Amino acid sequence: MQSKSSELDSLRLQGLIEGNKRWLEKQRKDTNVPLFTRYQAPPSTNGLVQLSLDENNQIRVHHY
Repeated sequence: MQSKSSELDSLRLQGLIEGNKRWLEKQRKDTNVPLFTRYQAPPSTNGLVQLSLDENNQIRVHHY
């Protein structure tokens, strides 16, 4: 029985992965939907960018 359950879980997981891949491809092809909605372009695109983690493990972006 456990083997059958593991097979079903594996199939469900594979189905979720395939569904997510299809969704991502659809989103990438749709130019009306920004892929990174929380991304804000810096005022100047020249210079260096450094990424770090703050005390809450949130990504911080430093522009130089």
